[in-house]
Amino acid sequence: MKIAYLITDLYSMGGAHSLTVAKMNHLASLGHQVFLITEYQAGKAFFYDLDERITHFDLDLDFEYLHSIANVFQRLREKRRLNRLYKASLSRVLNQIKADICISVFFTFRAEILPTIQDGSRKILELHSIKYSSIHPLEGESKSLSTRLLNKLFRKPKYEAIPKQYDKFVLLTQTNAQEWKGLNNVEIIPNFCTLESEEVAPLTDKRVLLLSRLSPEKNVLELLDIWALLDKKYQDWHLDIVGEGAEFEQIQEKIQVLGLEKQIHLKPATNNVAPHFLESSILVLTSKQESFGLVLVEAEVYGLPSVAYDCPCGPRGIIKDGHTGFLIPLHDKQMFAQKLELLMSDLDLRKTMGAKAKELSQSYTQAQVMEQWIDLFERLVEDK
Repeated sequence: MKIAYLITDLYSMGGAHSLTVAKMNHLASLGHQVFLITEYQAGKAFFYDLDERITHFDLDLDFEYLHSIANVFQRLREKRRLNRLYKASLSRVLNQIKADICISVFFTFRAEILPTIQDGSRKILELHSIKYSSIHPLEGESKSLSTRLLNKLFRKPKYEAIPKQYDKFVLLTQTNAQEWKGLNNVEIIPNFCTLESEEVAPLTDKRVLLLSRLSPEKNVLELLDIWALLDKKYQDWHLDIVGEGAEFEQIQEKIQVLGLEKQIHLKPATNNVAPHFLESSILVLTSKQESFGLVLVEAEVYGLPSVAYDCPCGPRGIIKDGHTGFLIPLHDKQMFAQKLELLMSDLDLRKTMGAKAKELSQSYTQAQVMEQWIDLFERLVEDK
């Protein structure tokens, strides 16, 4: 079977990026012909190791620079130009490779273009976030009346129409599916965890871990406020923030303002995460939104309990509150600090929750989840 994955790039880190590579590598190992199509790799090295049997095409179209254009009308003109180039370039590639299946990994407004390309492939759209996550603003309604009207009258209807054009719309959880009522092409397939380990963390190191992209939706700045509530009482504990992203400098500056340089350590992103888990005792996650929250499963593999905001939609489907960790109402910094302190002060509780977390991680193995994907591909090809 010929299977093509369409993604923005693979030089940056992220849950969707790492999972896409793992899926492609798995399919290639089974003998399928796999193609990677990036929008803008720009000659940069892949962040994750890609199977050498996978064929890569880069469209060489940088949509990110649109954000740097201040003039609205100029930005719209340039966006239309890039969209035309995008469709032409993608059409050339797809008609060249003649894939059986083509999967769009990220649900942006450009996702409306793929189903219009007549190359004979069945089209799948994945959603790795909550509904409307691609629409400004990130959280809540905009204070601007014009933006609210634009979202209500144009962006949201256009966004909701895109999945209907695909043969299948793949969501991660039943909670995600409830946001998309009325669609008859929905398939629910969870993320899997590529990490395997017989070894578990001893949970004796006085170290808390955040492993995350440093972007606004991950809400890392709020975690610093939470840590500040605990700092004086737990100065022998440390918080490791592992990741990179747009808010790196803001986070670094706030750490200095709060005087937490000795307790909080910023560490670069890495695809070798095992040492971080094994040297930590608690995982934290303060995201405003997580369609799944794969890092929570990864922590479970190493027997770490977690404390996370109960944001839409992922953490509540992974953490068993009070058993494998704690779910905290979104933005309740006081409660987050209290539950984190409870784990920091009680080794036996950490070990009890960690053991239950390890047991739960067996529900997300790569083999089990990829069987669901292959079954979907086979059904779609049979229906052609």
